[in-house]
Amino acid sequence: MLNANGASPTDMDDFTPPGDDIVPAPRPVREEPPFDRYCDIVLTGGVASGVVYPWAIVELARHYRFRNIGGTSVGALAAALAAAAEYGRRTGFEQPFEALRRAPADLAHLVGEGKATRMLSLFQTNVHGKRLIWIWGQYYRGNADRKTASDEARRAPREGGFRRLLGLVLCAYSEPIWLGVLDGAVLAVFVSLVLVLMGLQLHHAVALAALLGAALPLPLAAVALVRALL
Repeated sequence: MLNANGASPTDMDDFTPPGDDIVPAPRPVREEPPFDRYCDIVLTGGVASGVVYPWAIVELARHYRFRNIGGTSVGALAAALAAAAEYGRRTGFEQPFEALRRAPADLAHLVGEGKATRMLSLFQTNVHGKRLIWIWGQYYRGNADRKTASDEARRAPREGGFRRLLGLVLCAYSEPIWLGVLDGAVLAVFVSLVLVLMGLQLHHAVALAALLGAALPLPLAAVALVRALL
């Protein structure tokens, strides 16, 4: 009998499921704790906790049977999976904790065009936060290939430091920045025309316009950038 991955139960120890090349999963739960050894678990909320809970439950399941299970938010989701797995163990279901064991690796799969993990694809930011999330993702994307790099290499920022971060900000917020520059240039031309109409010599008006054109766009661009962030 073959499972969904095309491997027989006897080959599971030698089989590497998809995703283990990114997040090595713990070994399957084959232990049978004593029937009188129980453990109650209560799982709190928090996105990061939701990633940690499955393997924590798997390790507890090697030594304890679960009786009272509860949780909030993402902890409630993990609690539901734990309750289903424990029910499967009590009713003789084969490898009842396999879904929990595979959960973190499944969340690490690259989806779509390989630009994001399944975990990241589950979170949709609002209009104001979309650019910030993009900057964060691009800045902390490692230099090495995700499948072969060490954990330190995948977490390390790319080379460039502040210059790279500044480039990402300018790229993400190019529209509001250019809008601020355009507003400053238009205001400088308007002021120069007013000065000419008031009798100021043309070359003096052009000089003042040049100063305004150099000074005004930067603060206006900064204001536009701040408004885009808020």
